[in-house]
Amino acid sequence: MMPLSTKLQKVKKALTSIDGVRVSHYRRPPNLSGWIIWAEESDDGSLLYADNKLYEQIVTGKIEYWAKEEFDPVADAIQEALNADPAIGWRLSYVEYDESSELIYHEWTFTVI
Repeated sequence: MMPLSTKLQKVKKALTSIDGVRVSHYRRPPNLSGWIIWAEESDDGSLLYADNKLYEQIVTGKIEYWAKEEFDPVADAIQEALNADPAIGWRLSYVEYDESSELIYHEWTFTVI
């Protein structure tokens, strides 16, 4: 079984490969625009056991990005970066305009094997 930290490094590597944005694990900066924030949440319950041991674990988490502009190319870059690693699955789970901050909020759910 691949160690949890190795799986999470795959997500970090994909996100930090994107030019022009800053990436944070867990922590939200005071100015959200231009930041990608990601965090693992749990395993998805799809556990494979063999010989009374955990053989494979699929980890899930969230990726958040706040954009100032409509059709921000970073949103596409996030998806392309995640697609570059076959061990990472993802889906766009939420997009919303926040009137108080005047930012567009994007949220992806990822899984990593």
